[in-house]
Amino acid sequence: MVLATAAVLFVLAWGAAGADAAIKVRGVPGVSNFTVAKFAKLKCSKRNSFTAKARDGKWRFELIIYRRYFNGFHRYVIEYGDQGPLDFVARAGNLDFSNLTKPETGSEPELTVGGSVAFAKRGRKMKIAFPFAYDSPLTADPVIATVLGKATCKY
Repeated sequence: MVLATAAVLFVLAWGAAGADAAIKVRGVPGVSNFTVAKFAKLKCSKRNSFTAKARDGKWRFELIIYRRYFNGFHRYVIEYGDQGPLDFVARAGNLDFSNLTKPETGSEPELTVGGSVAFAKRGRKMKIAFPFAYDSPLTADPVIATVLGKATCKY
């Protein structure tokens, strides 16, 4: 558990400080090395809730902070499941990486943690760090991707 926590903290720190100007969806290093999408510019809206959307070829990215939780531009925790203040999804074809999906661990210890999204003062820049996004809870060997980086919001 300590090793898993240390690895997650490393990925979160790397994602916040070392990513170039794009939110990237890529395979977890050492498990599946691929970069499938890069989202550098987001179409954002902050009417009642906050939404950010982007496209990269066949890939779509969407993040929503729900009305009752959105209270300005700061850091928000991203939790697994549908109980948290926000949800995100990056999808194309049969792949659908999201915080809503987490494989069942059965009797094994749960090694997954959530992540966070943070904003610059006026919401013009957004960073996301979500180290373990799964494509499906129903497969024995789900595809795992990281969703890390920063992008510019255009309102």
